[in-house]
Amino acid sequence: MVTVTSPRPQCWTWTILSYATRPQVLLALLSDLERSYPLVWKSMNVERVGAGNFSLLLTWAGSDPSLPATLFVSHYDVVPVSPGTEGQWKHPPFGAEIADG
Repeated sequence: MVTVTSPRPQCWTWTILSYATRPQVLLALLSDLERSYPLVWKSMNVERVGAGNFSLLLTWAGSDPSLPATLFVSHYDVVPVSPGTEGQWKHPPFGAEIADG
């Protein structure tokens, strides 16, 4: 497991609708990721794909293409929190906490 020691800014990346209504939030997040992990952008092929080009496809070429490949999948969109229900969460809904492994 990888733990990010410098948490991302807590930005509201809610569902596909956010991409159309608040693209500046996602653009800021993508810029922050590139600034925070320059070696990733330097050593991998980074492509923006999908609706609005807000998804990232990173290809890390190995030294031997005959060996099996590995796929890592992640996401950064979430569902909204109903106002007033924050106290019902075991962990803050946007706290970026790693729990139970």
